[in-house]
Amino acid sequence: DAASGSLVGGPIDVSGLLNSAKITDIEFNPVNGKVLVMWFAGNKFQVRYIGTSGSAEGTALTAFPGYASYDGMDIAYNKVTGTFFSIFHGSTAEDWGGELSQDLISGTAFEVTRSGASRGGTLVPKIIANPNKPEWLVVATKDYCSLIIQKVRRK
Repeated sequence: DAASGSLVGGPIDVSGLLNSAKITDIEFNPVNGKVLVMWFAGNKFQVRYIGTSGSAEGTALTAFPGYASYDGMDIAYNKVTGTFFSIFHGSTAEDWGGELSQDLISGTAFEVTRSGASRGGTLVPKIIANPNKPEWLVVATKDYCSLIIQKVRRK
């Protein structure tokens, strides 16, 4: 436990292939009390809940088909929209993202940064939800040398 600095239990295998994940993230869903795990493996994003008992629930589902991760992806839950938003790499030098429902259905991905990145693109994207509005704040690096911050709002 955290107070004593000791681990509780062993690893939880959410993918069926404990050593297959390349990029990972995790986010708590306060509505159902579960933890959403998202990872990139086998050239696709996969998602799965960890239930309140600490066991993986259901089967791993594919999210945002056709998109990749490379150096990072991130996910945040917004209590106003009741959805997750994930940010990741897309088909341009910019970062892309999209909403993911509580039922783990992915919405349409779109470009979420407009940095003008060229030689290196945007790297190591991170996202946080606004607790009072249907929006998220994205941060990433641009072309290995500058910081970009972009607000994303749900329509």
